[in-house]
Amino acid sequence: MIALDVRTGEPVESFGDKGRINLKTAEVLNGFPNAFVGFSSPVLIVGDVIVAGSRVQEAPTLGAAGDVRGFDIRSGKLLWTFHTVPRPGETGHETWEGDSWKGRSGVNVWTVMAADVRRGIVYLPIAAPSFDRWGGDRKGQNLFSDSIVALDVKTGKYLWHFQTVHHDIWDLDLPSATLIDVKKNGKAVPGIAVMNKTSILFMLNRITGEPLFETKEVAVPTDTDIPGEQPWSTQPVSVTPPLAKVSYDDGDVADVTPELKAYCQALISEKHVVASKLFQPLRTDSAVASFPGSLGGIDWGGAAFDPARGLLVANTNNLAALPTMIARPDGSYGMKDGYLYFWNPKTRQPCNAPPWGQFSAVDVNTGKIKWQVPLGVSDELPSDRRDTGRVNLGNPMLSAGGLAFIGATDDSRFRAFDTSTGKLLWEAKLPATASTGPVSYRGKDGRQYIAVVATGGNNAGVPATADDVIAFALPKGAR
Repeated sequence: MIALDVRTGEPVESFGDKGRINLKTAEVLNGFPNAFVGFSSPVLIVGDVIVAGSRVQEAPTLGAAGDVRGFDIRSGKLLWTFHTVPRPGETGHETWEGDSWKGRSGVNVWTVMAADVRRGIVYLPIAAPSFDRWGGDRKGQNLFSDSIVALDVKTGKYLWHFQTVHHDIWDLDLPSATLIDVKKNGKAVPGIAVMNKTSILFMLNRITGEPLFETKEVAVPTDTDIPGEQPWSTQPVSVTPPLAKVSYDDGDVADVTPELKAYCQALISEKHVVASKLFQPLRTDSAVASFPGSLGGIDWGGAAFDPARGLLVANTNNLAALPTMIARPDGSYGMKDGYLYFWNPKTRQPCNAPPWGQFSAVDVNTGKIKWQVPLGVSDELPSDRRDTGRVNLGNPMLSAGGLAFIGATDDSRFRAFDTSTGKLLWEAKLPATASTGPVSYRGKDGRQYIAVVATGGNNAGVPATADDVIAFALPKGAR
């Protein structure tokens, strides 16, 4: 982590070691000096504290810890460390059977954190454990994986947590945490909206962690042919509807083109793709069509909130993963075909019926979906079939004037929707996919600008084909 003087670009000599802090410390490396530690999201600054998550390995099981740390913004001094896999004597340690916590990687914060600055609370959206498709070596609930954890930002003291997936064996991470305000019985309640990759929406009181809408532990499938695997028998589900597809039935095959249908039917036959419900355990004798897959549901960037309209806006995917598990010589299990998805990877057209990508708004005061529309078009299809939605990675940005701006889709478009209705108001073609969120600022000429990075390149197989930052503004003098 590097601190620079914003006026000169020179390192701040008083910060860390002449402007730098080595974050690959012995404690984080967890006894594995060559373990991978990096960043996939920026640090969060809350008052005088820098809060840093990390990106660590998804496999193998043992490696760098996903610990979250707080640093003094002026000196760079380490103020506190929160162990995302609890150590003996810490809250949640009993959720790891035996010594399965030791050396465990994953359980990290790779996405963007949130903070209630006035109350001095930072919220950690924590990911799945390593390895994230097999839990035979980590029986138990596995806190604080797939949890939102609230900490006192000055001390790192644990305040509360809410786990969205128990004993994750699907790579369901928690990539979305958004501060909201919810009207309950005529009063505004400070809340936080969180979603794991299933896009099941949990709205919680951000001070206490209590659900603001009814949440139940629901019985889920536990059948698996993997020796030693013990899927958790219940999972938390909110009365608020999920924003993406969460199950697959035999015969649900896209009939968009004869070529796609033939490809998908062959894939189903070759991989022995079977129907699945939400939280269906994985198997060695078939490929479970797990909706959503590793790309979500919701994924990179998360959601956005419009406080004036009380709407939470998010983009999601309807794309399954097709994991088939296979035994390894050491007795563990891995994915036979790696990260295989239920689609034609050349066209990035999923095998389930459209829409393949969606844009949604939820009224946070009622918990109901206000609107939901396809996001993205398939340019290669006839004009009357193009409105399929597309697999997307990025996030929306909302304006006070009632506009929702978003790139994200692999059709290389940048769009503005009416936040209240979901109506598409404007779109522009970009030089490449914008797999990121836009930003807004006022220029020196007094106009409002909207800018977005459009380079292509993302985990959905979109190639990097450009190196552009594109900015838009209204004509001079226009309101």
